[in-house]
Amino acid sequence: MEARANLIRERNLRRLLVYLYRKEHALKVDMARDTGLSVVTVNALVRKLVEEKWLLEGEQVQPNPGRPATAYTFNYNHEFFALFAVKDRNGKLVVDAKIVNLKGEAEFQETFDFSGITLGNLCKIVYSVLQKNPEISKIAVSIPGKISEGQVTSSWHSKLDDWSIMKALQELSGLPVVVQNDAHVMTLGYSLLQRISIRKTTIVGVFFPLQSMPGITILIDGKLMEGNHSLAGEGKYLPFLMDSGVPQTKGKQLADLAQIVEIYNAVLAPTSFILAAEKEDEQAVREFLASRPHLDLQPNKPTIYIDHDFQKSVWQGLFWLAAQYDEKLYFFE
Repeated sequence: MEARANLIRERNLRRLLVYLYRKEHALKVDMARDTGLSVVTVNALVRKLVEEKWLLEGEQVQPNPGRPATAYTFNYNHEFFALFAVKDRNGKLVVDAKIVNLKGEAEFQETFDFSGITLGNLCKIVYSVLQKNPEISKIAVSIPGKISEGQVTSSWHSKLDDWSIMKALQELSGLPVVVQNDAHVMTLGYSLLQRISIRKTTIVGVFFPLQSMPGITILIDGKLMEGNHSLAGEGKYLPFLMDSGVPQTKGKQLADLAQIVEIYNAVLAPTSFILAAEKEDEQAVREFLASRPHLDLQPNKPTIYIDHDFQKSVWQGLFWLAAQYDEKLYFFE
């Protein structure tokens, strides 16, 4: 009986916390009306949230009609996340770093040279960022590679292969750490930003920069399809890419991208594709795909989305991943 009461209390707490996260400011009467919780329940939960510093008490306001009441504000600085994106920039690796609050607002941002590609150097970068804010509670990292059971199985020019990034960063920081493939993070982030439902759908995301091999994501009913050793969708092992190698020209890149879309459209029949491409390249991508006879003949007609801001999607995806560690912080539908 007590366990059931605790479960109901936690559900009510989560409902109120999510409401306040989205609302930002509210009176108790608003909380009760908008969440369907009783006034007695709201009073008890607000007292707990103020004690835990999730809510900040404001000034007395005069509702019309009604008695003066205290305004409460969600404390977006209750926790901070450290986000790291390891990425290719002009043929060299860099690490983009951010410290964000629960609203995703950045209080620190910097790009670090990562030409010395070692796990030790990555740890040094992460450690230097963690010193900026002692209230960081979680770390999220995206890498150009695949992760299986905490270990990199396939990566950018094989430079990160066999790294145990998650373990190393956990030992360094004592914090929860999530490490994920950059194409996966982009696909999740873009879906959130564009409010594309990931439930009851199949989404294929493709990140295919020039002079690099593609990163491919398979998202089915909100879950990543990882496969054995998390190698599902690893584009560089597609036979035609293994034969032809990294595309060196825009024309070859477009042709390879089109072939990837055709293959995954036939095998998975996805609801949609999310393709990372510069804004000025969108028309060329769409025209090239439209010119392909195979796509026209295939019965599945997916929606094609073009992500013009890969890094923005990565930040959103990393923020979402960091928030998953605590159910109370799961503020997304």
